[in-house]
Amino acid sequence: MKGCHMADDNESVEVVFPHAAIISYPRLFKPVSDRQGGERFSAMFLIDKTTPEGQETAKAIIQAMLNATRMGFVRGGGEDRKSPVFSKDMLIAAKVVPSDFDYTDDTQLKHFMEHIALPLKDGDTDCYLKGVNRNRLRSEVDPHYANHWFIEGTTKKTEERNRVPAIQVVDGKRVDLDDRTLVAGNLCRAKLLFLAYKTQDGDLGIKCFLQAVVKDADGEPFFTPRDLDPFSGFGLPAENADDAFAGMI
Repeated sequence: MKGCHMADDNESVEVVFPHAAIISYPRLFKPVSDRQGGERFSAMFLIDKTTPEGQETAKAIIQAMLNATRMGFVRGGGEDRKSPVFSKDMLIAAKVVPSDFDYTDDTQLKHFMEHIALPLKDGDTDCYLKGVNRNRLRSEVDPHYANHWFIEGTTKKTEERNRVPAIQVVDGKRVDLDDRTLVAGNLCRAKLLFLAYKTQDGDLGIKCFLQAVVKDADGEPFFTPRDLDPFSGFGLPAENADDAFAGMI
């Protein structure tokens, strides 16, 4: 695995996909409003559960989430920004973990992770929590999720990230992409960063921050540019067409 900041990839909270995944809902070029009243950029990635490449990618993500969870017990980020995000004593008192809990032990840490919110989900078992599709399986609503894990990476819009795109999005030759050259269904690799969090309500979990996207191939786009063209059906020539009468006769 390349691109991690830490010397040992097995301890990194950052991951670069070793293999391409299917990008979905790529909101990378114009921010959308979030629940806190701010704006964010985001993208979903669908990872094939049935292929060795997909399984290797999922394994790399899980390792980074495991490292981020462990880091939550030692790194400052709590309410005072100095204490750890996860309090071992509070978790023992709440009987979430046993009295002899050891966060350096992977088996115990993985068991703890079953009690917190994680960004990597299973498209065959995950249900929508709100809206018209509430309580329906994602794979039932959208067949693209069948036999896939999925993960959403986000980045908040800030003064430093007010440019478009806020996240670096390029092809294999480092050519910048836009919403016409990167669409849902393309095959992409992503760089993700994971950090532990605790909400004011006491909810615990791991956040996934999206840092960069590289498009490897077209794949099978969910939509074509013409599907998104508001002028399709008018018989107008294609944009920038040399023949002004193209499409009319």
